[in-house]
Amino acid sequence: MYGVVPESQGIGRPPTRKQPQADGQHLQVVKQQKSGQVVGVPLPVAWGSKEEVLELLGKSTASGERTPLTMRLFHGR
Repeated sequence: MYGVVPESQGIGRPPTRKQPQADGQHLQVVKQQKSGQVVGVPLPVAWGSKEEVLELLGKSTASGERTPLTMRLFHGR
């Protein structure tokens, strides 16, 4: 789960956007390409510790690639 909507402070408009939780884990996959070929895939961690994130998500980019591909296919029709 990405996050939760924070409680309203009672002043002004109540919040509607989700905020990341303190124990959130997030890994960014950045492909390094040279002449159209992938030469490296650094895995910078945005939230959480690198060891925990890699243990949960692994070093493979397969799960991160599948969702955008499926979305492109369905939105193109």
